[in-house]
Amino acid sequence: SEQLIADANINVVQFIVELFSEAIAAEEDKAFFTGSGTGRPRGINQETLSSIDAAGSVDFDDVISLLDRVPQRVTQSPRAAFVGHRYVKRILRQLKDSNNNYIWRDGGANAGQGVGETRRLPDTAYGYPFWEQNDLDQTELYFGDWGFYIIGDRQAISVRTTTEGGDAWRRNAIEIKAVERVDGRAVITSPFTKLTNVR
Repeated sequence: SEQLIADANINVVQFIVELFSEAIAAEEDKAFFTGSGTGRPRGINQETLSSIDAAGSVDFDDVISLLDRVPQRVTQSPRAAFVGHRYVKRILRQLKDSNNNYIWRDGGANAGQGVGETRRLPDTAYGYPFWEQNDLDQTELYFGDWGFYIIGDRQAISVRTTTEGGDAWRRNAIEIKAVERVDGRAVITSPFTKLTNVR
């Protein structure tokens, strides 16, 4: 309501716009990994990928086999990374290589661009970044060159307010609408592979 906006100690409209942005970003992230492709981005889990069945007991050999499923240029790409659910992350943290060394390394910190800033470096598994994505199935681990998942940002988020739309004028209110157009899909599937039945 206009009364709420007038009485608030903060910029209520700007606060709501920030909430819109956070909610849209979270929904986009979910769609890029699990979207159906119909009226939404096509998630990576909708693609037919080369896969390995961990048969419920993941070991170091499964990780090596996963890396061997993609072309060499993928394993050498700076954009290559693992993506999986928090549950998968917990399992990877316990895996050891053939020399009984853990393949997981917690990310550290590095100097940021600003004075006194630090930025968090990603956790890694067998030398590749691991990114947590909890909308994915908790029994699947994805690996690939994520530069081959293309995101089309057709219209950046735009926000409009009105006191006249709908019955806002009658209610002495301001209506806020946020619009964004985006799409995404893997343009080539060969740079991606997945491990299934991770338990």
